[in-house]
Amino acid sequence: MSSGDGAVRRLAGRAWAFRARVEHEAARRFARLARDIRDFDAVSPVPEMMERAAGDEVRHAVLCAELADRYGEPVGDDGDDETVAPATLGARDAVLYEVVAACCITETESVATVTSLLAARAEPRVRDVLHEIARDEVTHSRMGWAHLAREAPRGVAFLDRWIPVMLAGTVPPDFFAAAGADPDADELLRHGLLPQTQKQEVFAETLRTVVFPGLEQDPHQDDPDVLWLTTIRSHDQFNTTIYTLDDRYRGVYGERRVLFLAREEMDRRKLAPNDLVDLTTVSTDDSVRVARGFRVVPYEMPSGACAAYYPETNGLVPLYSRDEQSGTPTSKSVPVRVSRASRPEAREPAVLQPDQARPPTLAPCRQRHDGRVHDQGPSPGPGR
Repeated sequence: MSSGDGAVRRLAGRAWAFRARVEHEAARRFARLARDIRDFDAVSPVPEMMERAAGDEVRHAVLCAELADRYGEPVGDDGDDETVAPATLGARDAVLYEVVAACCITETESVATVTSLLAARAEPRVRDVLHEIARDEVTHSRMGWAHLAREAPRGVAFLDRWIPVMLAGTVPPDFFAAAGADPDADELLRHGLLPQTQKQEVFAETLRTVVFPGLEQDPHQDDPDVLWLTTIRSHDQFNTTIYTLDDRYRGVYGERRVLFLAREEMDRRKLAPNDLVDLTTVSTDDSVRVARGFRVVPYEMPSGACAAYYPETNGLVPLYSRDEQSGTPTSKSVPVRVSRASRPEAREPAVLQPDQARPPTLAPCRQRHDGRVHDQGPSPGPGR
């Protein structure tokens, strides 16, 4: 490691020693919150995420302490695991307060800070440590949003009044005071420190572009249990007019109540092809929207997403969920949870032929519309 200016090295030593202590505190906090959340939400995926995060933070603390030692600053870990939630909150609300403060705000800000430092020319060992921290902190912030999403149905509006308090606990009291004369900015960045002015800018920009929009958007945005449903047409369909039960686009024949899922999402939910599932909208009102009896179809698509035909899934789209400018219903982005069918239907499995493409049927077929029988010609083409 290069020698660097003595004043900058002392600043760097204190900064990395402070980060080591903060990482130890985070490890204890995440381990405790994992136990607390499991007590009242036994099926939540968040406790497991937090237990992994606690291990990450212990490793980060070791790395930060190593850097502090290189700069000549000893590190002690004699801190306590103190709860930061207001004493007036009930136990479950207090846990939510801590998760939002520690993950949605602090970890998100940490990601922004580390990312800004990585954009500079840091010392090689400093850069290696920053890379390792950045890789984990992104996941740590997500678990906060995931827990917030799971708690949203209980009502989380009480948090609004506490956001300023959370923010105040994230930075020192004089954080936004006029910046004094910093040492050379490039020299600070080289040792893993942001100049004060840049630190203020990064903090404010992250609040404006990430934290505040995240708290205002759909609370289930980052819930790992939620899939984002897009509603689609089959090959033999024109708008809501269905000519046959076949979809040669996707190799599905004789069936329309199907749910297209990535293999990764099927494995996560322990689902197999042709398993029957129900779809439930994750709503922000008091309505329950469920579509039942869909067969699982493995399909190459992004993790976190799923697809099904409309109009079978129209009832899952909330009336309140519309684009702000056009007023168009959000039929291509419906948050749903997938569960095994509560009332399995005795139906034959769908004929799934994902590797086959069938030529269109040219012979007329008979379809019933509005009580009358019509002769239909060939199925409509892809552009119809």
